[in-house]
Amino acid sequence: MKDVDIEEAVAWKMFLFKKDDMESIMRQVSRWYDEDVVFEDKISGHFGVTGVSRTVRVSKLLAALEMIGRVHFEIDGKKIMVKP
Repeated sequence: MKDVDIEEAVAWKMFLFKKDDMESIMRQVSRWYDEDVVFEDKISGHFGVTGVSRTVRVSKLLAALEMIGRVHFEIDGKKIMVKP
């Protein structure tokens, strides 16, 4: 019997970021919410956020990412500014 990765199976319903860099996280956010993402500067390090529903508003997801620290966001229409 093959082992099932539960997190991978529910990834279409939840955002699961495990030690991802901010560029790859924001690439997913951009695709999911159809938003343009602009980086003001490079954001170093890896971020982990799991269990955030894909049905929440983008502002709630960004607030969860901000709680980790090292990153801030501004939303202007369909554009998300990513700042250290």
